[in-house]
Amino acid sequence: MAELKIKADSGGGTVSLKGPATTTSNAAVQLTLPVDDGAANQYLKTDGSGALSWDTVTGTTINNNADNRVITGSGTANTLEGESNLTYDGSILKVATDASTEGIECKSTGNTYQTISLDSNRSGSEDTLARIIGKHNGNIVSEIGFGAGTDTTNKDEGTCWMATSPTGSSLQMRLKATKTSFQAYRNGDLLIEGDDQGSMLFFVDKVNTTTSGIPFRFGKENSSITTNQRHNFISFSVPGNNRGIIQSGSSVSEAPALAASSDYRIKTNFRNYTGGWDVIKAIPVQLYDENQPNYAPWDPSTNKSNVKGWAAHVVQAVLPEAVTGAKDAVITQAQIDAGEYKEGQLGQIIAQELAETALIPDMVGALQQAMAKIETLEAKVASLEAG
Repeated sequence: MAELKIKADSGGGTVSLKGPATTTSNAAVQLTLPVDDGAANQYLKTDGSGALSWDTVTGTTINNNADNRVITGSGTANTLEGESNLTYDGSILKVATDASTEGIECKSTGNTYQTISLDSNRSGSEDTLARIIGKHNGNIVSEIGFGAGTDTTNKDEGTCWMATSPTGSSLQMRLKATKTSFQAYRNGDLLIEGDDQGSMLFFVDKVNTTTSGIPFRFGKENSSITTNQRHNFISFSVPGNNRGIIQSGSSVSEAPALAASSDYRIKTNFRNYTGGWDVIKAIPVQLYDENQPNYAPWDPSTNKSNVKGWAAHVVQAVLPEAVTGAKDAVITQAQIDAGEYKEGQLGQIIAQELAETALIPDMVGALQQAMAKIETLEAKVASLEAG
């Protein structure tokens, strides 16, 4: 390898220029130095033909630069832009917009779909994995959430939910989908939750205001369904047990029915019941006028007169299983503190509930007893007439 050494004026050192280790056959490379010394911090550059010249390093300009702004290209050489509406502080990437058409867009140009992945390595059962939150002037008013399931080993199940915030309240669950809820044999359940008292609420806006308007419909769409028989539509459950089903009528003129499991295999120790007569006799049907209080969920403007029925506490005295709640119960401060009711509801009534269908066995029993007595009397009358 050819080498040219240039000796320094003092100090005994040298500067060497070396040729390449190898070249193409008979190659002759010529570098022509510039005729001047150049300026400070300049560098030598070639024109591609061996002519060298001095040049100045050109800096890159960043327009609108500020702390945490994301830098993007500008379309102009050596010029970048600091995006005031796109910032990253090391933890949060923010996109600020001032028009409804601005934001984040994921667009596929081919026959493909887009994926947004929110991956969290949580360890606890039903831990929150990710949240998409909606804010109104900085206040969280809605949320779409994703959570882990109960299987913390395989981590192959999960939940998702939607929550909203009523006026002055924290987020409350509205819609939740989970692998299982009440019954383990189901593949998936949809839970719809309402207010902080555990109520499930359905409201349909702009529905037909006449009594013919139907805000909620259930249907089965399958051409192979047998239509002239009852179909199950709504199931009531508590953990581990089915507690009743609402069935459709078997024809257009047959009313829906409330059904419960009544198979003899889940019953035992059958015996005749003779108490119906006394129960029904103790709770005579009465006429009454409604007297609703003037606060939600009551509406005094809808009060009716001459309604047929019973007072719950009267039935409770002879058939307690037909009634829930206590006579004269009102909301207490302890219940409000426990989150069962809201502030401002102190002293409001907690109405007793009467399950009128629970009276059916006693009604049938009383009728059977009446029929037996009538038949006995008919036999006596027939005997007297014959004598």
